[in-house]
Amino acid sequence: MKTYLELLKTKEWIKNAIVFAPLFFSTLLFDEYHIFQAGIAFIAFCLISSTVYILNDISDIKSDSQHPVKKERPLASGRIKKQKAVFIAFFLMLFSFALGLFLNTHVLLILFSYLILNLLYSFWLKNFAIIDVFVISLGFVLRLLAGSQATGIVLSDWIILLTILLAVFLILGKRRQDLQIIKSKGALPTKSLNQYSIEYINLVLVMMASVVTAIYVMYSISPELRIRIGNDYFKLTSVWVILAFLRYFQITLVKKNFNSPVSLFFDDFFLMIVVVLWVLSCFFFIYIE
Repeated sequence: MKTYLELLKTKEWIKNAIVFAPLFFSTLLFDEYHIFQAGIAFIAFCLISSTVYILNDISDIKSDSQHPVKKERPLASGRIKKQKAVFIAFFLMLFSFALGLFLNTHVLLILFSYLILNLLYSFWLKNFAIIDVFVISLGFVLRLLAGSQATGIVLSDWIILLTILLAVFLILGKRRQDLQIIKSKGALPTKSLNQYSIEYINLVLVMMASVVTAIYVMYSISPELRIRIGNDYFKLTSVWVILAFLRYFQITLVKKNFNSPVSLFFDDFFLMIVVVLWVLSCFFFIYIE
């Protein structure tokens, strides 16, 4: 079972939680209908994202088998046969599309678009630096749109912009981890990674963190948000955003831990607490205060 969970990359499902963002920030979090709709969309995206992970691993079996870390993946190591992986991916795709159709045709179209976008990435676009990052970031936007279409909640421009920029930050953090692994193991970088450097990524990460923080602060003091939640205290949540970035850069630039942002979230207790406090404070100012 552990091998199959590894094949599906279930740890990455946390990224699909962004499906709930429209519901969370809409003040409708406790509405049973909207919770059910968003929950179905979340499951559908978990299934289609696992489909993409499997197809990507199938296309990369040869290169992964020569990678110092990725060679331990189920397909690259031979623990799961290619034919069985194709069958699992096909089943997950059909189940995901069925759930999307159950919600509405808009969600189904979003799921289909996510699949096509990632197939283009796996077989072509991943070879182009910078483009590869923005293609993956579009996947996060599609998750956000799925949550919006499933619940009927209209997205604000602030949320869409923050999602794109934060996604770019997370993806570049993963690229830096890949570069560090290749550097430490003495392996050859892929075509796209060969066009990045750790110094370049560090510079862009600092820039992206600054932009994300500035936009978040602007969003937190925007009149439309103040009117929707009925108070002027949401801006205080900016403190947790700043702390999270400060801690992230302390871990990566001072402690030289180049793990991906998602991995660091699970590994660093301080960072995890800050993110949890951000969620709790957002919840308090939207639903309680």
